Amino acid sequence: MAKAPSLSNMETIMEKNKPKVLFVTEKWCDANPNKGLTNNYHNLFRTFKNTFPETKFNIVHMDEYSLIKKKHIDTFLPTLVDRTEPDLIVFSLLGKSHLNPSESISEKKAAKQCLCGQMCLMGGEFLRLKN
Repeated sequence: MAKAPSLSNMETIMEKNKPKVLFVTEKWCDANPNKGLTNNYHNLFRTFKNTFPETKFNIVHMDEYSLIKKKHIDTFLPTLVDRTEPDLIVFSLLGKSHLNPSESISEKKAAKQCLCGQMCLMGGEFLRLKN
């Protein structure tokens, strides 16, 4: 795995005039609709919107996609990246869940010249970026 760049790369993107961000995350707590919306709605998305009000961001839910389309999120992410042309992709993974995007998706996005971040809530850094 390539060495993660510094957070200054993310800061550079966020200073860009109206950067585009794509969040790839779960919709429901533990990917279970019976448990309600994930905490990302008030902890991450609301904070992000208040901190970067000019930033356009899209959210795709890997658990909802799997439930509705009966397909893995890997089948849709390349198309979504082409459509939204994000400067930054932030993945919020579900442990070792089969719903998580594969690493090959990170490799494909490299051709799109955007940064890829993985939220890491336990273990030091909050956001790990890869080129």
